[in-house]
Amino acid sequence: MVAWWVVAALFVVSAGISYSGMQSAKKQAKKAADAMAGVLINKESNIEPLPVIYGTRRVGGVRVFVSTKDVSGGDKNEFLYIALALCEGEVNSITDIRIDDKPITDSQYSGLYTINVHLGADNQNYDSLLTEANAGWTSSHKLSGVAYLAIKLKWDADAFGGVPEITALVQGRKVYDPRSPSAANAYSDNPALCIRDYLTNARFGKGLPSSAIDDTAFSTAATDCDTSVTYYTNGTNGKIFQTHAVLQTDETIFSNIKIMLQGCRGFLPFTQGNYGLKIDKSSSSVYAFTTETIIGGISVKGEEKKDKFNRVIVKFPNADVLYQPDQAVWPDAGSDEETAFLAQDNGTLLVQNLDLETVSNYYVARDLARVMLLRSRNSLRTSFRASSEAIQLSVGDVVNITHPTPAWTAKPFQIEEITLNYDGTCNINAVEYDPSIYTYDTSAQETVYPDTDLPNPFFVAPPRSLSATASTSVALDGTIVTSMNLAWLASLDSFVNQYDVQWSTDNTNFQSVITDELKYVISPVESGATYYARVRGINSLGVKSAFITANQGSVGDTTAPALPTSLSATAGYKSISLKWTNPSDKDFSNVEVYRSTSSGGSFVEVATIGGGWGQATEFLNGGLTDATAFHYKFKAVDYSGNRSAFTAEVTATTNAAAINGDDGKSTFTAPIFKRATSAPSAPTGGTFNFGTNTLTAPTGWSTTVPSGTDPIYQANFQFSISGDTGTVTAGTWSTPVVIAENGDNGINGLSTFVFPVYKRSDGAPTAPSGGSYNFTNNTISAPSGWSSSVPSGTDPIYVSTTQAQISGATGTDSSLTWTSPILFVQNGISGSDGKSTFTAPIFKRATSAPSAPSGGSFNFGNNTLTPPTGWAIAVPSGTNPIYQANFQFSISGDTGTVTAGTWSTPVIIAENGGDGTDGLSTFTFAVHKRASSTPSSPSGGSYNFGTNTITAPSGWSEAIPSGTDPIYISSTRAQISGATGTDSSLSWTAPIVFAINGDNGDDGVNTAPVYAYKRSSSTLASTNKPTTSQTWTFADASFGDNDLGNGWTGDIPTGNDDLYICAAVASSTSTTDEVVAADWSAPQVLGTKGDDGTSGYNTAVVYGYKRSASTVTDKPDIDRVWTFSDGTWDSNSLGNSFTGTIPSGTNDLYVCTAVAASQSSTDTVTGTSDWGSPQLLASSGTDGAAGPRNAQGFLYYSVSGSQPSAPTATSFNFATGAFSGLTTNWSRTPPAITGGDAAYWATSFTVVEATLNGNQTKTFSTPFSSFAFNGLVTFSNLNNELADGTSGSEITTINGARIQTGTLDVSQVNISGTTQSNFNLQSAGSGSRMKITNDTIEIYEGSVLRVKIGNL
Repeated sequence: MVAWWVVAALFVVSAGISYSGMQSAKKQAKKAADAMAGVLINKESNIEPLPVIYGTRRVGGVRVFVSTKDVSGGDKNEFLYIALALCEGEVNSITDIRIDDKPITDSQYSGLYTINVHLGADNQNYDSLLTEANAGWTSSHKLSGVAYLAIKLKWDADAFGGVPEITALVQGRKVYDPRSPSAANAYSDNPALCIRDYLTNARFGKGLPSSAIDDTAFSTAATDCDTSVTYYTNGTNGKIFQTHAVLQTDETIFSNIKIMLQGCRGFLPFTQGNYGLKIDKSSSSVYAFTTETIIGGISVKGEEKKDKFNRVIVKFPNADVLYQPDQAVWPDAGSDEETAFLAQDNGTLLVQNLDLETVSNYYVARDLARVMLLRSRNSLRTSFRASSEAIQLSVGDVVNITHPTPAWTAKPFQIEEITLNYDGTCNINAVEYDPSIYTYDTSAQETVYPDTDLPNPFFVAPPRSLSATASTSVALDGTIVTSMNLAWLASLDSFVNQYDVQWSTDNTNFQSVITDELKYVISPVESGATYYARVRGINSLGVKSAFITANQGSVGDTTAPALPTSLSATAGYKSISLKWTNPSDKDFSNVEVYRSTSSGGSFVEVATIGGGWGQATEFLNGGLTDATAFHYKFKAVDYSGNRSAFTAEVTATTNAAAINGDDGKSTFTAPIFKRATSAPSAPTGGTFNFGTNTLTAPTGWSTTVPSGTDPIYQANFQFSISGDTGTVTAGTWSTPVVIAENGDNGINGLSTFVFPVYKRSDGAPTAPSGGSYNFTNNTISAPSGWSSSVPSGTDPIYVSTTQAQISGATGTDSSLTWTSPILFVQNGISGSDGKSTFTAPIFKRATSAPSAPSGGSFNFGNNTLTPPTGWAIAVPSGTNPIYQANFQFSISGDTGTVTAGTWSTPVIIAENGGDGTDGLSTFTFAVHKRASSTPSSPSGGSYNFGTNTITAPSGWSEAIPSGTDPIYISSTRAQISGATGTDSSLSWTAPIVFAINGDNGDDGVNTAPVYAYKRSSSTLASTNKPTTSQTWTFADASFGDNDLGNGWTGDIPTGNDDLYICAAVASSTSTTDEVVAADWSAPQVLGTKGDDGTSGYNTAVVYGYKRSASTVTDKPDIDRVWTFSDGTWDSNSLGNSFTGTIPSGTNDLYVCTAVAASQSSTDTVTGTSDWGSPQLLASSGTDGAAGPRNAQGFLYYSVSGSQPSAPTATSFNFATGAFSGLTTNWSRTPPAITGGDAAYWATSFTVVEATLNGNQTKTFSTPFSSFAFNGLVTFSNLNNELADGTSGSEITTINGARIQTGTLDVSQVNISGTTQSNFNLQSAGSGSRMKITNDTIEIYEGSVLRVKIGNL
């Protein structure tokens, strides 16, 4: 098979989102809380995202404003005001408002409410009803673009039990219909129109321009969605697809798109920069793939069990029960379909749960479940590389595939993805397609939802008796972990199978988790805080009960850790490096980093950094604005959630952006040091050279810390200069401050060690007592009956832990307190023997189908198959067709021999095919063009299969042309019958953008590891580092000066002492970086001197050559010495006529090879035994065919007079040099001269053959005047016109074999027949000149010979 998959894909021609990627019904986090039933409850928040509604849905909403108001003489908080935001606007209508699931028209609420409806127009006005509350809601609060209810309720204890749940029926957005382009936007539940609106909406959708939408495709899809179907047997008619969606705007755009696609079986292909829409339905093939259009092999992947189902359960919001969650199942339990599927799947129930969040019709949901199940059972997939014609296809298209490898004939598939390769071909991914599954199933029975006084199926009994208790435990690392344990009794509703557990510390913002148990542990919890817990039940339809509640104040560690110390902030390019030391609290967890752009301003947490207690920690805060000051504060957090106070601020200003500009200002803040018993006065003097980075300290001060024991004082001065060279004298140094002095010895710290001990017991043992830990030798003494390692045995293993602690580093702690033993591990029960099976194939060649074999056996102990007589376990050799039979051997356990029962009927698996017909030669290629806009398709061009030559259409080129305009590509396929010829009838694809120039990227940061080296016979201290600042150049990876100070160099020094290395990192946006002393790491040993190695071997392959007219069988038979340095033998004769060099001659050339190998400079190659057999290296070939010829010369005109026309001729004889058909009076012979001077006309000619004896191309020049001279010809130099400017006294003479003149200016000089004694050619007679004789070339400068070549 041709490995077509190695062709790199250039870009995606057609990709898309498909409804068939099934969405699981078990959602996480917010999905679990805000599923279908969740949109019916009221939330209270000013940051909760608002949904978008398409079609019609009942929703609760978000209370964005709640206030109460007293009326004189009335009850306290008599009126409640609510702004209930429902969704993004503008919507079509808001109707059927309900309070606590009862219509507001119910007499219970008569006279108790005022509700104003706002549809969410961008220009809607404020609601005066809410401003009555005088609680901050003003005329500026218009909620532009938000559909909401303004509500005023009067308190009535009989009507309201608290803040009521309010829902409303919302007819969603008005959308554009491309089928009626002149009509105004109108309400529609058509999925295609709703998807188009979401894609083009800039506020909550993708914000695509209309030009990026394929409205033809969307119009077709909209019409498909409006198709009328009969929902059930003898039932009503309706549209096949509608969208009734509540889309959460905090979900990703394409997550919401996929939700809508699932409800209409939609594909959203993205092709050539445009989004289209296709509805998956029964369709005909739009293209046929065969071996002519499939390049190379074809990959086939079968369906997998995890992707195949025999029951699909879909949840959907049912409009018939006020959009509460409902479910539909296909196939029906006990149906013929279910029976058949289970039989095919060996009785295994394969269930898929799906959410259809936009479908509100039971019958539509049921049919979607049917189609998705049937698609899962026809999920054969194929991949292959296709010719350029496939560019015209897109995702969702149905195609036919005919190919001999899988034996497919016009098998239908559906395109899943198309990518274009660099060579113009396409990669195709497709899935098996069955058009019969899309016929609407009307076998469903009518589902009736009666309006009776029977119990409400959507009422769920809550759980009971919720309790909350706090507990603490000690972790192995010594930290205190606080938990809250929740427990409750099960709901009395038998359909409740899950519980929603929620908790909060403010009784407002709740966290949530779903569990199927009757308890839950919240750990760790915030120590000292009161936790509010609540639990509700969830039944199998997803309907939730009311909450039951419990509160608990937690206990445990409430002591905050100490502050981080050693804070620093160092600026970088778009970043600031922060360093600190973690507090030493043993239960330290992490440090929270806060940032602000102003000192004392509002700080925002930007990172949480862990690490060990007491550990130095670093964090790089990147992606910051250039040249901006940032302020940082820190908090320490322990494992119990206790937080320290803020640290003091540290501040740094990011570097300015790297730009080219004028020379900047160079500054250097210089520290100097001095040891003194008391504070010295401020130093004076000192200089800094910016060119050499040399600091000269004032008298009595040092640039490094001097040795000694007195306190160390430091003073600083910032040198500054324009540019980067020059010397600056210091001004006023800072007042010296003490930076280090000897301190007192610290007290001994605590040594701690946490460790476990183990015991095997058939029941829980009591806590161990005794035992000890020796910190001096790290020895554990386990308590009696316990061990520090897991003991052998079969009883369960129990574990107990303790913490040993002493003051100082040595000693023993024998006062250990052990935790209660807990079960660590126990043995499981042995399983029963499994069943061993082996499906055995056997093979036989036969001219016709043989009868089923009998007999044979399989030994499970040694895996040996004994086939029946006449059959084989491997395919036998031969030419007859191959038949295969199978039998599955089975045994309990894994040893024993089983005799075969009834073998399967033999089937033919292979036979020889007939010869195929001659194939077509095809070649797919692409051409390129640069243009500012999309060019028209190319035309013309050709491909020559004989020479593999591409002729591009006019204005296009095979290679990418130079320029800056976008590059367009068009591809074609050339095809002819046979192996040679030219295809000039090419059909080109529409040009598509191949590449466009991108924007320039930001300047990068040069970084490089740099190293310093030093040799030393003694161990170097950690402080022994380079002391001299040097400039590192990134381009050539070198220091400006290799002397890095303190004996360190930038190159590895020579010598035998141990080699040490220090490392640093150079980093800068410029071409260089200053590496200073503080940048270097502590020295490390890089290498020590090793022992001398043993001598290596010289090796060489050597050859012996011999020519012979007959086959050579002998070898070189003389021992010869080979010298490795110059690659020569001590003698070229190797024996048996073999030589060390290739001999001359025409006989066949043979070669023998041997290997010379020795630790010395030579090796003796032994005759015969060391040599390999002779091999034919070269043989004489036949003479090549004669090639085409050419000739040139002159023709002469034999008639004097005016200039004639150029001659013509019909042919030229290369053998005789004569023309045939030559124009009259022209000849190869000059005219005869009988005396005196004669003038005549001549022409030059050239004759070239295309092939030997083939067509001739004859070229004749314009005739020119010529002269024949008889005797001596003399020319006088008139008017000083000789080329060398000599005087006019020189005369040029031509006399047969001699020309005497001044300068001779010719294009070519041919000199032959001369001897060394009479050939002399020079450019001048004396002075600077070039002189050529028979055997030398000499060049003079003046009278001095500078160059001589030849006879020296």
